[in-house]
Amino acid sequence: MAPVTVEDIEETLKETVQRWDYEITDAARRWRAWGTDSVVKDFVRQMAFNHLKRQLDNNELQAEYLRVDVVYALMEAMLNPNTMKRTARNLRCRALMRQTLQAHTKNDLL
Repeated sequence: MAPVTVEDIEETLKETVQRWDYEITDAARRWRAWGTDSVVKDFVRQMAFNHLKRQLDNNELQAEYLRVDVVYALMEAMLNPNTMKRTARNLRCRALMRQTLQAHTKNDLL
């Protein structure tokens, strides 16, 4: 089997995320729970990619197990405390922006 490349990792990450749009696994549900929040999803994808890239550099990835490694890296990134902090921070920022917009709209009406 051919050695794993960075392109293989990127393609498998993309395929996995696309499958999670309709799968019923716990990881897919957690992924969909973020809705269209691209900030957090991009952060998780990047964390998973960095983890897989380190494994590739250490010759730890095998082509026949790449899908499993990608799912594991994504799940690990989703459960990482940094992701949880970023998610909470992102949600707080959005709530604050909504409140600010509502206040400005209310003031404009007065």
